[in-house]
Amino acid sequence: LGLGNSEYLAIFFNLLLPIFYEFDPELVLVSAGYDCAVGCPEGEMDVTPACFAHFVNLLMPLANGKVGLILEGGYNLKSLSESVALSLRALLGDPTPKIAPVSAPRQR
Repeated sequence: LGLGNSEYLAIFFNLLLPIFYEFDPELVLVSAGYDCAVGCPEGEMDVTPACFAHFVNLLMPLANGKVGLILEGGYNLKSLSESVALSLRALLGDPTPKIAPVSAPRQR
C-alpha cells in the first residue's frame, strides 16, 4: 500500500496549512476526492475515515468556518461512505474520532 494517515497528516501540517493560513481565504471549497482512502483500488493509499474528519476539522478555522466539500471520487463504497459521513460530521462541528493507530512515516 501507499501512504497512510501519518504521511498525509505530515503533509497537511507542514505544507498545506501554512499556505492556507498565509493566503487567508474568505471561503474554502474542497474538491473532496477519497481515492486515497483505505481499500480504494484507484488510489492504493491507506488513509482512514477518521483522518478525513481531522482534515475537515483542521480547515474549519479558515474563512470563519465557511468550508464546503464537493464529492469527487472514491471507489470503495464502505470506506467512501464512512469517510464522507465523518467529514460531514466534522463540518457540523461534531467531535472528530481518534485516529488509531497512526503508523510511523515510511522511508522511501
